[in-house]
Amino acid sequence: TDLTIGIRAETSLADPDTCKFVVNRTVHPGGPFFFPDEERAAGSPLAERLFAIADVASVLVVENVVTVGKKPG
Repeated sequence: TDLTIGIRAETSLADPDTCKFVVNRTVHPGGPFFFPDEERAAGSPLAERLFAIADVASVLVVENVVTVGKKPG
C-alpha cells in the first residue's frame, strides 16, 4: 500500500484571502465541514492545527479538499 500523501496548493485570483489544498486521498469523509473560527474547530485535529497558524480565519473540509481562509491584511 502506498502511504505517500500528495498535496497540491491552489491560490484563488477571485479571493486572495483563501488557499485550497487538494489531497490525493480523502481527508475527512462525510462532510462538508466548515469551521468559521477556532472555537468551532475544537475536536477536529486537522482544523485545530490549522487554526494554530497565525492569521487563519476559517477552514472548510470537503472530502479531499481543504480550503483555508486567512484574516484580511
